[in-house]
Amino acid sequence: MPQWLRLRADPGYHESYLEFLPKFFSVRPDPGDFPFVVEGTYFETGHLWFVVLLLTFSLVLAPLARWVPRGRALRRRERLVALSQPRGAILLLGLPIAAICALARLEEAFGGWDRWAYLAFFLYGFLLVTDPRFRAAMRRTRWIAAVAGAVPMLVGVNRLSAYLAPAVLPLYILHQPIVVAVAFHVAGWQAAILVEYVVIVALSLGLTVAVYDVLVRRTRVTRFLFGMWEPTGR
Repeated sequence: MPQWLRLRADPGYHESYLEFLPKFFSVRPDPGDFPFVVEGTYFETGHLWFVVLLLTFSLVLAPLARWVPRGRALRRRERLVALSQPRGAILLLGLPIAAICALARLEEAFGGWDRWAYLAFFLYGFLLVTDPRFRAAMRRTRWIAAVAGAVPMLVGVNRLSAYLAPAVLPLYILHQPIVVAVAFHVAGWQAAILVEYVVIVALSLGLTVAVYDVLVRRTRVTRFLFGMWEPTGR
């Protein structure tokens, strides 16, 4: 939708969204921009670039995981567990990410990280859930997390976080087209820029939360589609 709205800003453009949609999905291979392996004249990943990135990494790594001998994988994990046990040692996992970004440089388009840094994040996530001793090591450095979370805790978000925590991905997916749609209509007002800004922020926030609450979180199908569904009885 954002691409279509940008085109609609041209008074000479009259295609409907349904007429535009086939052009959006007209893509061609682009392996040179891995992991963003397709491109098109009108196609863009927009704010969901990280979902495409993680999906590509998943599809590439899943077959490779079967080729790693289980015994060797377990021995390497044991060595990593041993290295992570001293207090604060698990923070050393940040060094490979820092090295990637230092050598490959940062990419502003991808949240400031190099795209290959996200492969390290992805692998770390997989590793950390494989053994409870990693989680124990993380708990031993929880004071850092406590400092980082002190400000939100002081403003009393305990109850709100229970509502918003499962909504992180749905709200992220929903917000960008809503912001663009609201801004598309508000930006043409003959009003002070501060007024337009406040209206865009307020309307976008309200609509995003409303769409999530009404159309996503209340049904099992939509919760599943947005990654929130859990098996019955869990």
